Amino acid sequence: MKGTSVDLAVLAALISSVRDKPVKTDIIVVGEVGLTGEIRAISRMADSLEEAYRTGWTRFVVPAAARGNCCALKNSVTSKYFTSAN
Repeated sequence: MKGTSVDLAVLAALISSVRDKPVKTDIIVVGEVGLTGEIRAISRMADSLEEAYRTGWTRFVVPAAARGNCCALKNSVTSKYFTSAN
């Protein structure tokens, strides 16, 4: 992945570093973080999640706004959601 789709993953890594608590290695973090801290879904979120699932990933951290995009995978994927920028 490239571009703004990795914003949330970079934020998770920064928070992980500050808190000295590692991010789990079996998850994919996808989302965009705005300049004022809002967490947003990326365009083509469903395609990104499907591609990751096909390559063997089964756990995702996505913005709450992307919740609907996970519905197609909900029977076989464990999903977790960020509900706020806090």
